[in-house]
Amino acid sequence: MTKKNHVSKFALVGSVVALVLCFAMLFGTTYAWFSDTVSSGRNNIIGGNLDVDLEYSADMQNWTPVTATTKIFAESHEPGADGAVKEDNLWEPGHVEVAYLRVSNPGTLALKYQVSGYFTNEVKGTNKANQQFAISDFLKVGAVDVTAVFANRDAAVAAVEANAVDLADYSIAKENVQLLPGQTDNVFALVIYMPEATGNEANPIDPEHLPSLELGVTLLATQTPYEDDSFDDQYDADADGKPDIPGGFQMITVMASTSAEVLDAIANAPTDGTPVTIQLTADMPQASGFKVNAGQNITLDLNGYTYDATIPTVGSTGTETNGCQLLKGSTVTIKNGTFECNGQNANGNIAIQNYCDLTLEDVIVDCSGVAVPQYSYALSNNCGHVTIKGNTQLINPDGVAFDLWYGMFPTYDVGVYVTFDESFTGRVEGNIEYGATTAAMTRNPDWHDSCVLVIRGNGTFVGQIVAGNTPLDDTENISIYGGTFTPDANPAYVK
Repeated sequence: MTKKNHVSKFALVGSVVALVLCFAMLFGTTYAWFSDTVSSGRNNIIGGNLDVDLEYSADMQNWTPVTATTKIFAESHEPGADGAVKEDNLWEPGHVEVAYLRVSNPGTLALKYQVSGYFTNEVKGTNKANQQFAISDFLKVGAVDVTAVFANRDAAVAAVEANAVDLADYSIAKENVQLLPGQTDNVFALVIYMPEATGNEANPIDPEHLPSLELGVTLLATQTPYEDDSFDDQYDADADGKPDIPGGFQMITVMASTSAEVLDAIANAPTDGTPVTIQLTADMPQASGFKVNAGQNITLDLNGYTYDATIPTVGSTGTETNGCQLLKGSTVTIKNGTFECNGQNANGNIAIQNYCDLTLEDVIVDCSGVAVPQYSYALSNNCGHVTIKGNTQLINPDGVAFDLWYGMFPTYDVGVYVTFDESFTGRVEGNIEYGATTAAMTRNPDWHDSCVLVIRGNGTFVGQIVAGNTPLDDTENISIYGGTFTPDANPAYVK
């Protein structure tokens, strides 16, 4: 592996910008105007003739529609000597990636649009000083309108450097841009680079501790005042692009007032990664448990309400004890409310059984009301990347608040990673269980590298870190950077 400025190259995994055209109309409600959204998933345009397209180019001569499989940075590269194009970008100081993008309006309604960048599923690396680091803190990103391709990497960096920000802080690339029917906007370049001054703080200690993340772009378009009726063109001048629904809810895919509506929305969610947001409009006591399948991308916005997944619970055959089961290959966010499981199974219950890439944000996950809390888990993690943010609380004071359980089956040997990020101010009540199956330890003697707990932020932890199988011996991949612990955390874990 080559080096530059003493910093090893590493992969920014999944530089995939996958977008979908999606138009949601809620029957039984009225709209001040139409909305059209482009986000990860398939191309799907429904209702009206509000239409928006996104294309990319490597040379500003040949333009290609962005689809669910488009890897815009990889596809801008020339094939190597072996004829293959490397899909993962290997980053080192001075490395620059550029994608040229343009938005067009092929419809018959005027629109305004916003392009936003985001990243998800970040895995931290470990540097030469044996400290964990996030690659999003060392990559810069900026956007600028262009009329020609950049002559070289220096020109690309110079064009955005004055306004470039850390990838971790990046959001809006362009906003409030109006396009009339048939118009195509100016080309803009999205530039991502690692400054040449980056030092060993971003130098992975070895190939087994590389950082990674997934990068995406969302294009949101809404109708703008332009068309006229028998009087003037101001009939939608005061519209805000949101449905006219009592309570002022944001634009969403599904609003659910019953458990049955939640289950129906999940059952009908696409399995191609198309984002589906389900927003509660009422408390749901004694609700049904649910399962999220591979390929689904679900955000459950509790909206301040409580979902009590109790009757019936779900799970694999013979172990239907879960408030929800989130299968490998899905992406799930649960936020803004309370998710309970008050199951009465004599062998214990699990509020959230997780195998997927999961984000918990400002949510209370509580299973303290189960029949046997000592055998229960608020959150059980067998696979995937879990990010815990904000004022999230994991509550099971008489049992396990959450666990990391590696290698239950070989298909889950890809690992389990739990991160409390810098925003975490919440509370964990109950033990933290860390371990692996005996079979997994045999399959992978270095299993600790794929069973990773990182605690940042300023949260409160009441409970102990305990063994899930073999006794703990201070070699566990547990890193504590912040928080208050009762009893005190093992000094071996504190960084």
